[in-house]
Amino acid sequence: MSLSEIMLIMVLVPGVAGFITLGLSKVRATSGAIASIACLIALIMSGALLYKLNVENIVQQVILCLSVIGMKWELEVTRLNALTTFFIALIGFLIALYSTRYITRYDGKGYYFTLILWSLSASIIAMMSMNWISFLVFWEVCTLALFFLVRAGGSEAKAPAYRALLLLASCDLLMTVGVALAVVKTQSLEISRLAGLDPLSVGLIFTLMILSALAKAGGVPVHTWIPDIASNSPATTLALYPAAYDKLLGIFKLSVICHYIIAFTPSISTVVTIIGMMTMLLAVLMAMVQHDIKKLLSFHAISQVGYMITGIGIGTSLAIAGGLFHMVNNVLFKSCLFLTAGAVFYVTGAKEVERLGGLAKKMPITFACALIAALAISGVPPLNGFASKWMIYQAAFEATEISPVNAVAGIIAVLTSALTLASFIKYLHSVFLGPLPRGYENVEEVPLSMRVPMIVLAALCIVFGLLPQVPLTYMIIPALSNIHVTYGLPTSLPLEWVYLAPSAWATWSPIVVTLIALLALALGWIIYVTGKRVQPFVYRIEAVKPFVSGEDLIIYYHGGHFYGPVKLSLKRFYSIADKGGFSIAWRSIANIFKPVLKSPRNGVFFIYALWIIMIILVAIIGGGT
Repeated sequence: MSLSEIMLIMVLVPGVAGFITLGLSKVRATSGAIASIACLIALIMSGALLYKLNVENIVQQVILCLSVIGMKWELEVTRLNALTTFFIALIGFLIALYSTRYITRYDGKGYYFTLILWSLSASIIAMMSMNWISFLVFWEVCTLALFFLVRAGGSEAKAPAYRALLLLASCDLLMTVGVALAVVKTQSLEISRLAGLDPLSVGLIFTLMILSALAKAGGVPVHTWIPDIASNSPATTLALYPAAYDKLLGIFKLSVICHYIIAFTPSISTVVTIIGMMTMLLAVLMAMVQHDIKKLLSFHAISQVGYMITGIGIGTSLAIAGGLFHMVNNVLFKSCLFLTAGAVFYVTGAKEVERLGGLAKKMPITFACALIAALAISGVPPLNGFASKWMIYQAAFEATEISPVNAVAGIIAVLTSALTLASFIKYLHSVFLGPLPRGYENVEEVPLSMRVPMIVLAALCIVFGLLPQVPLTYMIIPALSNIHVTYGLPTSLPLEWVYLAPSAWATWSPIVVTLIALLALALGWIIYVTGKRVQPFVYRIEAVKPFVSGEDLIIYYHGGHFYGPVKLSLKRFYSIADKGGFSIAWRSIANIFKPVLKSPRNGVFFIYALWIIMIILVAIIGGGT
């Protein structure tokens, strides 16, 4: 099967299935089955595409060229977009399967599966586009699909959905202005023609375009839409977009902008790295004090994108590979975490950590998946999160000679991992450990169709952590061939069967470390059992109990209370956040349109009217090329 045939099946099957599920919107089970099968076909095709490019070493090529309204719309398969396409299809399939039962919590929204399918097709086309018009159109289709997926959360999700759309559409409008400037300069609609422009034009175009990439990915300062939509959106929406599609689309675009279509200068490197550092640290501090589960996870989704931005900003081959690897790993553990939160909400209806506890015995599979994903996102070895973070740490300290900012980035990355682990201790304890609240005695594990996606994602977190050389060799490193590595480190990273990117100063061997950890645990268990037999533990009861007004003295600290002192010690920081001080982007956009617009809905209509005008101007300026 040729690359063209694979691509057509991969794009058309979900697109056509979307229309079918739209007609069957009232038959939820059938719609879910059709969506799952269509996404599975797309996953198989994307896997075949990845195999042909990275194993059979077929040369990348333009595989489709259409003439639409007098313009050439070309799609190109590269090793970089094949990587992101595979994980887009994987998450699309798992979310479609999970949603067949989960979405009933939201009145069984029939169009939900249509949006999942169209999102998959639009994301693939956007990443394979060589033409600015097709890229902009399908990029915006993804933004609109996110809006309607958030709206599936009900009436309470309406206002956050419009605010998110207003912010994203505004950034996309700025990107379109940047595209128009690029087309004026190059007199062409081909994306690759942007390389070689004068520094002033490159700087302006870069600034306009990077805002849209950061908004999609969730980077500071255009990150606030993610926690805004989190509380009232379906968990599947959060697992599909802020955790997966937006990261894949945003980081893909950021890497292409920084290392393909413009000249990556030291000043741009420093700016991108600083944005990555700020994103990591600010978001994890906000996550530590959250009480709403999905809001807590949404801040972590923002924090993790900081690692990816930092890797791309540092600009060495090891750093870029680490950023791309973390992008892939984030899709796995972050989607898994949102799905476990969705499972908890499905059986309890609760979103706040104070209302939960003790669910580990009732939902052992969900707990195991949440534990694995939480440890992975925290960078605990030997899971996949540590593998990619290790590469970023190493790259940051090795690149100190390029810029001292990189050393600071490495330190902040390590600190952020520690704070992430602290935050997830709170999450796991609050939801799954401790006493079981009243009313949850009859809680049971979620249905099989919801368990399978969580298990698959948790298993991949383990596999990619124990054998990181497999995804690096067959997915990540080949993708570097489509990126211009600015600094002089080699593009082929040193990998051995048991080692991950060894260097002169540090080496990581996941297999060896795992064996040592297992031996240590076994030794501890032996000592515990032996000691228990020699001298059995005896509970001692005091003869006199303390008098506490006739009530039993039972002190229990819930996970929600763990980091109260942190909020007190950083009182000024959290005071600014509570007042909306970090919602700079949203507040700026709202203030701009406030004099003439009375609601976010009107603002969205106004922005899209401008966007359509800009698209027409870009097409006219490009001259149909």
